[in-house]
Amino acid sequence: MSIKQYSVFIFFLFASIRIFSQDSLDTKNEEGDIINKLDLLISQIYCDSSICKIDTTYLSEKYGFSLDTVPFYSDSILIERYKELQSGAIMPLAFNSYVRRYLEVYLLERRGQVGQMIGLSKLYYPMFEETLDRYNLPIELKHLSVVESALNPLAGSSVGAKGLWQFMYSTGKIYGLNADSYIDERSDPVKSTDAAARFFSDLYKRYNDWLLVIAAYNCGPGKVNRAIRRSGGKRSFWEIRHYLPRETRGYVPAFIAANYVMNYYELHNIYACPPPFYRAIIDTITIKRRATFEAISNLVELSIEELSFLNPQYKLKIIPEHSPKYHLYLPIEKVALFEQFEDSIYKLTPAIDDVQYVDSKTPVIVNEERQGNALIYTVKSGDNLGYIAEWYDCRAQDIRNWNNIYGSNIRLGQKLLIYVPKDKIAQYEKINEMSFDQKQAIEKGQPDVITKSEDGKYLNYKVKSGDSLWEIANKFPCANVNDIKRDNNLLGNNIKVGMMLKIPNKDC
Repeated sequence: MSIKQYSVFIFFLFASIRIFSQDSLDTKNEEGDIINKLDLLISQIYCDSSICKIDTTYLSEKYGFSLDTVPFYSDSILIERYKELQSGAIMPLAFNSYVRRYLEVYLLERRGQVGQMIGLSKLYYPMFEETLDRYNLPIELKHLSVVESALNPLAGSSVGAKGLWQFMYSTGKIYGLNADSYIDERSDPVKSTDAAARFFSDLYKRYNDWLLVIAAYNCGPGKVNRAIRRSGGKRSFWEIRHYLPRETRGYVPAFIAANYVMNYYELHNIYACPPPFYRAIIDTITIKRRATFEAISNLVELSIEELSFLNPQYKLKIIPEHSPKYHLYLPIEKVALFEQFEDSIYKLTPAIDDVQYVDSKTPVIVNEERQGNALIYTVKSGDNLGYIAEWYDCRAQDIRNWNNIYGSNIRLGQKLLIYVPKDKIAQYEKINEMSFDQKQAIEKGQPDVITKSEDGKYLNYKVKSGDSLWEIANKFPCANVNDIKRDNNLLGNNIKVGMMLKIPNKDC
C-alpha cells in the first residue's frame, strides 16, 4: 500500500469512527430525551403506585411468570411479533436497532411507568379509537400519546406544549382549542383528541407518508421540509433521519416501540395499574351557569381530585359561564345526583367578586354576608356535610372552617356551629328541629309546610308552582313517583298548584 493510499485509508477510518461515535452519542441523547420526559410526565399522573390495586396472580397463572420475572426476547421473536402487528396496521412498523433500544427503555428500565400508562389507556384509548375512526385515520396513531404525554392530560413541556397531544398554544388555536385564565382546552381529552386527528389529516395530505406525519407532528412541517431538502429530496423518515432535530430522531422509533409495548406487555410480565375510571362509564354534562369543583364535589359525592382527573381543562377548578356552554365529564352513576342538586351547585358557587387568590392558581372564597350569629345544629342520622350546607345555603367548606373539621367525616350527635345572616336567624333556627324529609324539602331557603297524617304513615305536601312528580319524589329520599301516584289515585303525571299530596313516610 502506498503512502497516499494509506493516508486515504486512515482518513476514512477515523471519519467512520467519528461518524459511528457521533451516531452512538446522538442515540444515547435521544434515549435520554425520551426517558427524562417519561420520568417527568409519569410522576404527575393520578394513578400512582400507592393506589394501584393490581392482581399479581393473573400473569403468573396465564404465563407461569413469577412476580420478579423480567422477560425479554431475541430479535427473531421481536421481528415475528412486529410482523403480526404490521398485518393489522396501515403504518409501517419496522423493527431495527433504534426501535429495539426503545423497547429496552420501556420493557426493562421503565416497567412501572409502562404499567401506569397501560392502565390509563383503558380510559383514553376507546375515545382515541372512536375519533381516529371518525376521521378515517390509522388506529395505531393512538399510541403516539404514549410518547407525547405518557397519557397525562396535564403534561406540559419546557417549550409550552400542553395536554395528551402536546399542542403548542398557536397550533391549538388553529385547531379550535381555547385557552384563557380559567380553561385550557389543550388539556381537554375529548377536544384535544379531535384537534389532533384533524392535524394528522392535514399533515398526511402534505406528506402522504405516516412516519413523516409523525415526525412533522413532533418538530413541525418546516423542519421536516428542511430535512428533505438537505437529504437531496428523499421522502422516507429513515433516509432523512440524520437531518432532523435530535428529539425527532428518537421520537419515531419510540412510537414504533410503543406500538409493540401496548400490545405485548403481558408477555413481558408487566401489570396494568387499573385506572380510577373507565371511558365506558363517563358521561358529559352541559354546565348552564358558573360552578366550582368544590360545590360539585360536596353534592355529587366525588372528590375534587377525581373531578380534576376527569376535567383537567379547568385550571382553577372553576367552570365559568360561557357561550357556547362548557361541559363537565362525570361518571354515569353521578349524573342523577348532579341533576338533582344542579340548582344548589350554582347557588353554592360564589360570584366572581367573592373570589380572591392567594396565588395565581388557588382560589379563596370570601363571603362577607355571613357575619351574623352562630346557630347550633346537631348532626342526625342520614346527615352529611353536603346536605347540611344545602339546608343552610352555605358551602361545606364553610362548615369545615367554622368547626375545625378536616375531611368530610361528622358523627351522630355532633354539635356544629352554623353562621347565618342576622336577618335570617328565625328562618334557619327551625332547621335543627325538622325531620330529614322536611329538611330535604327546603327550596331556595324557604322551608315547605309539611305535616304528618294522624297515623304517621304519610307526610302531607302542598304542591307549589313549578313542581313535578319527579321533583317532589326527589325531595323525599324514600319516596318514588309510582308510590305517590298510587297513594294519591293519580292516573297520569298532571298535578295542580295547591293540591295536597300524601307522601309515604317510611324508612329507606
